Amino acid sequence: MKFKPRNRVSPKVQSPRSFLIPAFMLTALLVCGPTLASLPTAYSAETEAKQPLITEDQAVAIARSLPVIPGNAAVGEVHLANLLDGAVWMVQLHTPDKDANGNWQSSYSVDISAENGSLILLSAREHSQQENKNAEKTIDGTQAAAIAQAFVQAKTWGVDTKWAINPYPESAYSTRSDDKSLYKVRFDQIVNGIRYDQNRCTVWVNQAGEPVGYDLDWSAMEFPDPSSVMKEAEAKAIFLDQTRPSLYYLNTNNRLEPVYTLWQKNMDAMTGNFSSDRNYNHGIRDLKPIGKAPLEPWTTAADLSYAQMLERAEKLLGPTKPVEVVTPEEKVYRLTTSAKDHGSEQHLVNFDPNNTGQIIGYGRWNEEGIDLQTAGPLISEQEAREKATDFLKKAMPALVHQLAESGVWFNQSYRPLYQFTFNRLANGMMVDRETVTVEVQADSGQIISMISGLYMSQEHIPANEDALAAEEKAKHALLKLYDVELQYQWKKSSQAELQYQLVVRPEVPLFYTGQPPVLDARTGKWLNFIGEPLSEPLPSKTTWVDEVLASPERIRYEAAIVLDGQLLKTGPLPVIRDGSTLVPIRALLEALGATVEWLPETRKTVASRGTSRIELTLDSTEAVWNGRPANLEVPPQLIHNSVFIPARAIIEALNGRVDWDSESRLVLVSSTGTALQPSREQLAKWRMEAQAQWESSSGM
Repeated sequence: MKFKPRNRVSPKVQSPRSFLIPAFMLTALLVCGPTLASLPTAYSAETEAKQPLITEDQAVAIARSLPVIPGNAAVGEVHLANLLDGAVWMVQLHTPDKDANGNWQSSYSVDISAENGSLILLSAREHSQQENKNAEKTIDGTQAAAIAQAFVQAKTWGVDTKWAINPYPESAYSTRSDDKSLYKVRFDQIVNGIRYDQNRCTVWVNQAGEPVGYDLDWSAMEFPDPSSVMKEAEAKAIFLDQTRPSLYYLNTNNRLEPVYTLWQKNMDAMTGNFSSDRNYNHGIRDLKPIGKAPLEPWTTAADLSYAQMLERAEKLLGPTKPVEVVTPEEKVYRLTTSAKDHGSEQHLVNFDPNNTGQIIGYGRWNEEGIDLQTAGPLISEQEAREKATDFLKKAMPALVHQLAESGVWFNQSYRPLYQFTFNRLANGMMVDRETVTVEVQADSGQIISMISGLYMSQEHIPANEDALAAEEKAKHALLKLYDVELQYQWKKSSQAELQYQLVVRPEVPLFYTGQPPVLDARTGKWLNFIGEPLSEPLPSKTTWVDEVLASPERIRYEAAIVLDGQLLKTGPLPVIRDGSTLVPIRALLEALGATVEWLPETRKTVASRGTSRIELTLDSTEAVWNGRPANLEVPPQLIHNSVFIPARAIIEALNGRVDWDSESRLVLVSSTGTALQPSREQLAKWRMEAQAQWESSSGM
């Protein structure tokens, strides 16, 4: 049977930045035709398999035996492939009926181990035709979710899997093709009470409350025991302490806005480490340019002659000289060189049409395509890095002081290849969507391609940035957009690992393509992914960030006042002097219902409440209470232009009660004289409020 191989897509960290296809790539596709096509898949249909222990007929029989496969399903394609995990039979089946678009209404893909007959992968799609999409709704979303839940619990798949509803919303972009007349309910596999979202099931429910289809994707995985993972509270503390927000220029119509965002979102649940392969551009503010100064002046009037451009193009080839030069269009050169092991090689060199004299694109391939059959030991990453950097210095000498390596990926799916990404820098910050990618063949050290997405101008680069928002404050604000969730995540092959991940809270508004808001580093205001002010406010509810910051060991305020169960907003915050808590007199006593009078001539404060009256003198421990002399342990003091008084002595003199919670640093005041007896939850709430009050007053 003929077989069209399907890719096993391994989850990878996705770049939060969109990628614009540069002019060079379009030119290359036009000039070179298919020679710069995408690389082949990780395995080929022509792969020679080892002699399987399970025959094709046995594999088909195993697939048919799954409860999810209906009896009338016909066998489509069957193929034996050698994967990294061993030989696998890939069986595709479908039912006879097709939808209006000519697709099978029900189709199934089953991977069976050719060594032991075990089930490796199951994908199933079952959908029925919808006759009346405009029928009146008889259920709401909550009811649809319950119906879908009952459906997946009753469905016999042939795999032992528990499912839970995915609580996090999808972006508008990812649902743009969905049938909006149906309710869509997404489920993820639950293992040991932990979500694994690579095994998933989506159920579609119509407006009458009937399940009308589902999509299932499942792979056999090995899940590690979660008993040794760190506690969630510890993970949250690490996120709060070690996360570093990324400061970069958001590029909106070539207008650069400095913004803060978070790209450090995954933490190993065992070690607490942040691995670079799961955290895009972690430490992006530490990027270093490949050159300290430009190697030639920037200009937009280079007006290089044919000979000058050809000379620059030849420099990229090294010692090899071209035997033929073709200019398929202006500023594009196709150079042919002799090859040692095969007839010839083609090099496409594309100059910037804006007359900067910079080379913005390069591609290299032989007569048989991009696969350059060069045998030899693999070069190291550092050797490849040096080759990519030297190439860029020749191609873009006027920009070397603005280009910095921001990522490297070693691709072994077809031929070993290092792919380096270089970002443009401005004022030491990365410029969004301005990248150059250089590919180096690992077994020959040859440059395969360079693709530029740079905006070839200097006019949009702003002057030095001053007075940007504090990084710590930005970090706290950004972290409040996320939940911390323990997840199983794909590691390699059929193995999962445990990661704590920052997941955008369901109530946070997302951009159309799914990106969360970013923080304007100049104004501290929230922007969407393209630099526009948010059209809807962010939720203001208490988050885990507030809880961690307000834990007893982290609170940063000296003291706060709780009066009759409510945190008192005092303006100037209470302080501790010589072991006594001093509080702003007017805010506290007026909240108690006392009258307060300031006598500047004698520097006295007189407070009265009911039948009680007390006179205090600034900087004196002598007081008068109801006409009788009294002594204070600490005198009233002028702090931040406000009079502060010792809390306990004064409040008790006015018939109130004062208690001190040392762990929470709270002055608990009762106007009735009855002691407050707060729960731990109530104390935590007051700490969070007091911490927020401190942050506001201190400019955090």
